[in-house]
Amino acid sequence: MAVRDGGNGDDEADTFVIVDQFEEVLTLCNDPAGRGRFIDLLLTARQPGSRLRVLLAVRGDFYGRCTEHPDLEGALRGATLLAGTMSQGSSMAAPFAQSPCPRPAEG
Repeated sequence: MAVRDGGNGDDEADTFVIVDQFEEVLTLCNDPAGRGRFIDLLLTARQPGSRLRVLLAVRGDFYGRCTEHPDLEGALRGATLLAGTMSQGSSMAAPFAQSPCPRPAEG
């Protein structure tokens, strides 16, 4: 997804990378060097002037594993948003919140 900044006439777009279930990078990737390279690429978003924006979604019980990569630990230190558990009604409605698909019948 790319979003154009309409405020200052700058035509360059920001690039957003969204990694859902980031814990799978930590658990399913059996190549530590490859995992490190992937995380390093995501961390380029921290470089001054970078137009890359990264959002990682990671389960709370795997959050501690993020400390295995020192630079990732530092990046997460001040950039964490805790999202609580959704109610059953909220979790059923979420996929359809901005979808043209009709909600499934409750029953």
